[in-house]
Amino acid sequence: MQHTFTIQQDLTQMEFMNATLYYYLTGKWVKRFFFFLFFLSLMSVLLGFITSPVHFNSLSFIRIFAPIGILFFLLLFFIVFSSYSIFTRNAYLFKNVTYSFNDWGMIRHGEQTNFSEPWSEALTYKETNAFFIFYIGNTDFHIIQKRLFHDKIETDNFRSFIQLKCLKHV
Repeated sequence: MQHTFTIQQDLTQMEFMNATLYYYLTGKWVKRFFFFLFFLSLMSVLLGFITSPVHFNSLSFIRIFAPIGILFFLLLFFIVFSSYSIFTRNAYLFKNVTYSFNDWGMIRHGEQTNFSEPWSEALTYKETNAFFIFYIGNTDFHIIQKRLFHDKIETDNFRSFIQLKCLKHV
């Protein structure tokens, strides 16, 4: 099995936006918050239906669940706007970046940034159809695009390598 992987990365704005949306919308706090809002709204509907002599109609449901939809779209807008502004102001973070993965850990070299993290730290990953996302702590994540691998065999070798090295697969 291969023990060193070097990946030259040029992340596009759309890829960064997709990965950022994925990162935030699959986070446990966002899921819990919207589940809680949905549960409260559902309880409000049930209590209103039980205690009110007036029957609920579809407009009543829309009035109760509309704030959840509005909050969700505001969250989407905030994430898209934030990722756009981060990408345009800090383009050097996403262009001409080299990631190296070896037995020690992950090393990132960029134009104005260098970063390294050993496997022994809290390094976890999640795999999507298009990315490997590496999580470092609670707020930092690194995106490795699958399109950068030459073929499926190299992608499978990389997956096997990080499964052995990462503390856990999220």
